[in-house]
Amino acid sequence: MTSSSCAICGAKVNPDPRTSCYRCTFCGFKQQPATSEASSAPYQALLTSFKDLPALSALQKTPTIALHGLDPAAIGTLPSVGNVAFTALVAETRDNAAIWADMVLPYVPDLSAFFREKFDQLRPGGLLYLSAPVQRPFLRSSPLPGQINFFQPKNIMFLLEQRGFKMAWRKNRLSPTLRIIARRD
Repeated sequence: MTSSSCAICGAKVNPDPRTSCYRCTFCGFKQQPATSEASSAPYQALLTSFKDLPALSALQKTPTIALHGLDPAAIGTLPSVGNVAFTALVAETRDNAAIWADMVLPYVPDLSAFFREKFDQLRPGGLLYLSAPVQRPFLRSSPLPGQINFFQPKNIMFLLEQRGFKMAWRKNRLSPTLRIIARRD
């Protein structure tokens, strides 16, 4: 049996040889191959998450927010929200004041690379907004279409701290969706 390391804590895990699925016994993180295609309406959750924009504005006056995973052509279709301007996140840009990564963590195959990239793309003091479904002991939710990563709240907090981010804001501590704004030091 081959062993590998957990994407969150680095503990040794033994993935199922047929499916490459594993659940870390140390931190509770679960990774599995996608069982279905990703949702065809990726912007629905994005528009819902815009209600968290006042929290971002309270932490830092940010006139421009880079949206992770957004097609540049779709920016014109977004509703205006106050005086905030949205841009598509460009991989080469290294001076973003804020990055909005709504519901992307469940689909990221390499979490370490994702957080390293976001850290590099933010200026010092820049903000990273994240939201992800989390597993709660007494609240079971259905997986998202195409979801490969299944988190507990402590998994996301550990990843942020391990990659040089400090939590600045957290919403819905006990809901099935964890929403966080983290600051790059």
